[in-house]
Amino acid sequence: MKVLRTLTLGYVAVLVSTVAASLTAIWIFLRRVAAALDQARAALATARDETAALNDRLGGLHDAVAGSAADLKDTRERLARAQDRLAALAGEAGAAGPTE
Repeated sequence: MKVLRTLTLGYVAVLVSTVAASLTAIWIFLRRVAAALDQARAALATARDETAALNDRLGGLHDAVAGSAADLKDTRERLARAQDRLAALAGEAGAAGPTE
């Protein structure tokens, strides 16, 4: 019985020390991750602050480009319709033959 108690106490000691070491390692890694996340947060805040002035300028540029894109699309559609009309007229002129 004494041997079984000694083995059980030895097993508990090893188990507790292993769990403690694992939890300590997890705690250390979590602190490192937290530090890295803090650095990333600070870097993102700095980037946000440094580029805040661009927001107004780029917003206006975006609006101008969006308007130009709509205008270009409308122009493309008009040119396509004009090309179709010209092709139809050319087909009619070719079918009528030369006039003398």
